[in-house]
Amino acid sequence: MQVKKFISGAFLFIGINILVLLISFRIIHYFEHCYQYHNWETDSDLLIIPQNKSVDLLIMGSSHARIFTRDKNHLRVENILHKSLIDIGKGGGEGGIVTNLVMLNYFYDQGDTAKQIIYFIDAWPFFSSKWNEKSYFLTNEPINADLLRLCFQYHVDHDVMLNYFKSKYTIDWLERKPKSREINNDELHDISREAIEKRLASLYIEPYDVNVFNHYAFLMEEVIQLARAHHAKLTFIFPPTLLDDNRGKDKVLKLLSGFKTKYGTDYYDYSNVIQDYTLFYNHDHLNTKGVAFFTDKYLAPLL
Repeated sequence: MQVKKFISGAFLFIGINILVLLISFRIIHYFEHCYQYHNWETDSDLLIIPQNKSVDLLIMGSSHARIFTRDKNHLRVENILHKSLIDIGKGGGEGGIVTNLVMLNYFYDQGDTAKQIIYFIDAWPFFSSKWNEKSYFLTNEPINADLLRLCFQYHVDHDVMLNYFKSKYTIDWLERKPKSREINNDELHDISREAIEKRLASLYIEPYDVNVFNHYAFLMEEVIQLARAHHAKLTFIFPPTLLDDNRGKDKVLKLLSGFKTKYGTDYYDYSNVIQDYTLFYNHDHLNTKGVAFFTDKYLAPLL
């Protein structure tokens, strides 16, 4: 009799907790969708990825990609290119290969298509899981079953998944609203070798491991295959920076050369094409003037 009572109590306790959890998810979902976001008004991808829409251009990558939408640069880029644009790049060290593969899958799962994909590629995500499976890229994303499925599929770290849920039970998340600066007029005033070395040290945090590199090379090849399956022309671009980053770029360039031979995917090393530091707001990110200049002079001819 006591066993039955214990089991009944346990089921009741579990049922109440599940009910509370479901109710809390509904409340969070309501707050997450109170506003309609433009691409430049949030760093979330899920809040701006539409359903069943075709665009001319999809931009992927790290913060070197996201700057093409932030600060209303999105509107300037579309105006220069005369093309529709969605930007799913991720900043804050969250734009690794796993992140981009997850988000590209989600983009296609929503029935969306893009005629062309520009992937602003960096070398450092090929060298550490910190920028990939262990990157906390879900913090800015609403709770979504399709996204969870993709995260399990690509073995996103359990701590990242736990933080995904924990981050939704905060006042900051519930009170978030669309926001954007009108323009980024910040300018770098001089080039500091010390700052450059610190930046590079913060990106290349682990020594080269051929198995790690090959793992992320395999996933990057999956990006190519996914784009081809959806009839999108994919182009890789090393973005302009002042870092003079040669720590891992040669290995990635060799990889891209192999992809070009196998799949015909074009790639361009534009890492050193802009040396005017007034077009940057720090040593590796263009300001609005820099984004407009690069889009007009280098991006437009590729489209």
